[in-house]
Amino acid sequence: MRFVIVQRMIVVGLTPGMKFLARIFRNEPVDFERIAEEISENSTMSSGDVMGVLRQLEKVIMLHILDGTTVKLGALGTFSAIINATACATKEEVKASTIKRVWINFRP
Repeated sequence: MRFVIVQRMIVVGLTPGMKFLARIFRNEPVDFERIAEEISENSTMSSGDVMGVLRQLEKVIMLHILDGTTVKLGALGTFSAIINATACATKEEVKASTIKRVWINFRP
């Protein structure tokens, strides 16, 4: 993995001060079209066929995640839904409105 070296002020820990650390070098994002084209170049499927499979994969993964199911995609990783909610004193107070944030967690 490519990385760049950056300098940052670290204010916590035993030795605070200006430190150097590695950060991931980020290229431009890759979209479905490019992925479909690259897969089609290395398979017998057309770019359009691969695109259809990728769109369906996206749809099916989202349906499972919205249903509360963790999705494992082999060596790629695992996708799961995470919520952050306000703590309530009683069970009756817990409602959808107490959910503050919802996001998808990916673990390689």
